[in-house]
Amino acid sequence: PTATGRTRKKAPAATGSPREKAEAPADELPLTEDQEARYERLRQVRAELARDGGVAPFIIFHDRTLRALARACPKDATALQRVPGIGEAKVQRYGERVLAVLKEG
Repeated sequence: PTATGRTRKKAPAATGSPREKAEAPADELPLTEDQEARYERLRQVRAELARDGGVAPFIIFHDRTLRALARACPKDATALQRVPGIGEAKVQRYGERVLAVLKEG
């Protein structure tokens, strides 16, 4: 019981069943070989942008955003802005550079 005399409910325990694992969010699934190569190039560019801007790399883009970029491989600024973690300001600041990396392959 708590100080007020109430009892706390316990959250249900995860079962770890194969069904739960199969339903992992897309951003947690492994990248393909091509996507992994894009992800690594994007990480390099992010490091350069962070160094140039004097900020930590995660301020530019989180790893999750880089993985989403590697998967989606957007071709233009409109598609780039649909990627979670990228808004208009980041498209303005970094979009040209990111799209150039993605265009490479």
